[in-house]
Amino acid sequence: MEDLNEINLQDPIEAINKKITSTIAKNEGNVEVTIKWDGSVIEKRYNESDAGIWFDKVTFGLIIKYEIIANKITASVPGAVSPSEFPVTVLVEYGPDLEVDTISIHD
Repeated sequence: MEDLNEINLQDPIEAINKKITSTIAKNEGNVEVTIKWDGSVIEKRYNESDAGIWFDKVTFGLIIKYEIIANKITASVPGAVSPSEFPVTVLVEYGPDLEVDTISIHD
């Protein structure tokens, strides 16, 4: 770029929240986390005592790290189940139009 103008990208959190659903349920001293997207499921189990506070669903947006990987703008967004536990990371890749092209989840 020839100047330092800001470019606008589609909000990765908005795109993630449209594609991914999750639940966090407490059951007999355990916390069960279920994350669903595109027919895939990730399930995690924790002891309820592992954290003082558990969210109602996986929360995205506390951390967003932008990078350029293989000539594509990407956003790496960890998903939190408590203030200190991030069991998954969502990788958002942008297309040439600066809109979200693909979303993948890594645990």
